[in-house]
Amino acid sequence: MQIKIKTLTPIWTGNINRECTKLRETSIIGSLRWWFEAIVRGFGGRACDPNLGKCEYNGNEKDVCAVCKLFGTTNWAKRFKFEINQSFSKIYGGNLVISGGGNKNWYYPSGLISCDGSTNKIEQILPCHINEEKVETEPVLKVLLTFISKWGMMGGKTAIGYGVIRFEDENGEVLRVNGDIDAFFSYLEQKKKNGKNAENAPKLNEMFFAKFEVKENCIKNIFEKIEKSISERDGKKQFPSAILKCNGIEENINSAEDLLRRLKDCYGFIPSSALIRKELRNILRNKGEVNKYSTFLKRVPDDAQDKFLTQLRHFLMGELGRFSAIQISHIYWTGKNWEFRIWGWIPKNLDEILSSNPDKKSDITRDNLMIFIKNTLSDSEFWKNALGCSISGIVEYPNNGWNFIDLGSVGDVEKVKEAFKEMVMKND
Repeated sequence: MQIKIKTLTPIWTGNINRECTKLRETSIIGSLRWWFEAIVRGFGGRACDPNLGKCEYNGNEKDVCAVCKLFGTTNWAKRFKFEINQSFSKIYGGNLVISGGGNKNWYYPSGLISCDGSTNKIEQILPCHINEEKVETEPVLKVLLTFISKWGMMGGKTAIGYGVIRFEDENGEVLRVNGDIDAFFSYLEQKKKNGKNAENAPKLNEMFFAKFEVKENCIKNIFEKIEKSISERDGKKQFPSAILKCNGIEENINSAEDLLRRLKDCYGFIPSSALIRKELRNILRNKGEVNKYSTFLKRVPDDAQDKFLTQLRHFLMGELGRFSAIQISHIYWTGKNWEFRIWGWIPKNLDEILSSNPDKKSDITRDNLMIFIKNTLSDSEFWKNALGCSISGIVEYPNNGWNFIDLGSVGDVEKVKEAFKEMVMKND
């Protein structure tokens, strides 16, 4: 099976020194496995937690969960392998540094863009070798890759914009799953393994996904917002002094606006994620702003609200060394229009996660928080503050709209499967 990978925003696959010098198969496989685990759990199956001990094959395939069957475990090799050559290029040296307010900065090192080595043709062949059972394995991989292409992100630093990619077939066409979806569901059912999942492990049926289109006439305002947000050191804006083209030629950057224009024109993305994250964090620091979008704070005692909001902000937006429940991409070019995506994991046991006292849960439910998220992302004032222009409000699935899909509210497992099927089969 020949797969093409096209990076719509830079991808980050760091090494032990936190440097991204080449595309690493381990990082790609790790991301694929993470998403597949979430899907299996979301459909009611068990996915073993590698940190707590993976499945072990001792001659009986039934001992191996659906995830380990595909990705490998003790005595059982993974069913596929990507052949990665290194036609992935860094874009610049150093960092683009965006101020997050106060003492917080977001650092944007280059990441990698797929190149063909001579031009700015941003795509790369990624041969996929399937070891055995091609009839069973290929449809599962196609559905998984298609879902991530349409709605997810891969690699590291996805919370701050990296990792939007598109998997295509050997002809450069977007992967189409068609009949593969039935084989996908059949695989999950046949390999379903009952048992308890790891505590607080992400599940697809607790996730939401959103896409927003950015009109061309918004780009100028977004550029201005980014330029104003670039952090300064010793009176100078912190941005790369040169950009690396796919053909290896280095071109000097004269200004922040020049950098943004070249990233947009040469590589098809705009480093905008920090603007949205900053505005969300600002709201979550202000009780008055939170109350404008939802009434959930009324469930928290007055003297505990500040502490609760800090816990909530750190859970949703992350902090040093901590997972961010909400991931926000940069703006990228789809081939038809500019857009960005947001997805997040809001667990149903949110009250337990946010409670500092395990014997005293908070009264905040997932539904309460989702109302806050939906109302915030629907508010034109929020988008004007974040990006300097209006973005169309959300229209929630299945109510005649596709830019906001909350799989935690669609119903039982069969309803989640139905929504998932539509998500991967819907043409862009």
